Amino acid sequence: MGLDNIPYVYPCISEGLQAEDEQIDCTSNIDNNKCPWHREMVNAGMAMYGMLGTPCWFRGKAGNFMLNELAAHGYMTPKDDWGENLTFYGDWNPNYVKETVAVSSGDSTEEILSPEGCLKLAEWMSRHAEAYASITEIDAVDEEEDIDMKSVMEQYRYAINWLKFVAPYGGSKIWY
Repeated sequence: MGLDNIPYVYPCISEGLQAEDEQIDCTSNIDNNKCPWHREMVNAGMAMYGMLGTPCWFRGKAGNFMLNELAAHGYMTPKDDWGENLTFYGDWNPNYVKETVAVSSGDSTEEILSPEGCLKLAEWMSRHAEAYASITEIDAVDEEEDIDMKSVMEQYRYAINWLKFVAPYGGSKIWY
């Protein structure tokens, strides 16, 4: 099962650069400087990954892998409003949960990572970047793997930047 994170409100729509009732064409938006995520990443001098042709989507499973690596070494993420450790699976903050269409098994609610959850997790990850780098290096030595630490840390920083970026757009929807 996959875990993907999508901005709760698409930034290009939120900023009036893309009509809400039209299909989003990320390639065209990037070419015409209408992709806020692309602009932010280019201005920061960072690579832009995205997924499924949508640059502002994030592979939450990769983010949770990073968090799990830290947790395995005693670094537990902060708690959400329900007392659970924050992850890319969301925090289900009751102030942001929206009702969705009823499904055959009853009413369903969207799973989200709230704006506050995004910022809290980004701040925590920022404070633990050195620990993540150290753990990754130690694990690579233990497993006799040759890893590119620069690339590993770029991906870690990318996750932090993505969390900070989506917070003003309502946080993140969780998609499986």
